[in-house]
Amino acid sequence: MKLSYFIQVLIIGIANGFLYYLIACGLSLIVSGIGIVNVAQGCFFILGIFLSLSLTPRIGLGLSCLLVPVIISLFAIPFERLIRPLLSKHVFYVLLATYALAMIIGDVTYFFVGGNHGLTAVPAILSGKVKILGAKVPVYYLFICVVGLLIYIAYWLMMNKTKLGKILRANMTDRQMVEALGYNVNFLFVAMLMLAFAMSALGGVLSGCIQSYDAKGSVTVFTNVMPIIFIGGLRNMKGTLPSALLIGVVGGFAAVLTPQFYNMVPAAMMVLVMLFKPEGLFTRKEKA
Repeated sequence: MKLSYFIQVLIIGIANGFLYYLIACGLSLIVSGIGIVNVAQGCFFILGIFLSLSLTPRIGLGLSCLLVPVIISLFAIPFERLIRPLLSKHVFYVLLATYALAMIIGDVTYFFVGGNHGLTAVPAILSGKVKILGAKVPVYYLFICVVGLLIYIAYWLMMNKTKLGKILRANMTDRQMVEALGYNVNFLFVAMLMLAFAMSALGGVLSGCIQSYDAKGSVTVFTNVMPIIFIGGLRNMKGTLPSALLIGVVGGFAAVLTPQFYNMVPAAMMVLVMLFKPEGLFTRKEKA
């Protein structure tokens, strides 16, 4: 493989990793903060794509990146009301409820917009290519990398440097203490869901320019992203980004070298990690 081609595949893999990160980070936040696995998380990625497909030609990609996540985040309010009675029950009830919700949202989306769709037009300023060490890299993939990195930095600052972030982290470790201090735990759940849904929707907006998804493809999105959570560590949000980038890059090279098997790569990596390091590849073992 030539160096120029290697660099091109590497950058595209990193960009795909950042797209995975936007979905996986929200899913990891829900798993860590609420203690449930949201099978319907991919729905908000798909809804972001289709809403962006409608809005971007009218308001531009930049405004879509701001407006679509805000709109999709509002789904968190009825979603929280739906799962609230199930939080005290076995996790299987939440899995069934969110799976059913994924099917319903997929069918409703399909009813209104049909199945597969075209790609959102890439803005002219992002449609060219630049040379990096001899490799011609699409500007749009570099744009995805920049946006993904900025979201990661903003998310880290919010979780570690703001009062809301500190409360959310406290809620993850000792929910009863946070409630005893007078904070509304249900409001915190809604805040976490809104943030998670918004990040997935932003991933959809960015992905809609380069990939086409079926309206009923949310469960497929979920199964593609769930290995990131296990590889990074089930309740380790810090491992989400390196895990997503790892899968993006390895999947990118697998698509070139073994295109008939590359879809199996995330699941295969997850199985290997769970066999040899079940706590997660990027999770430190607690000292005895």
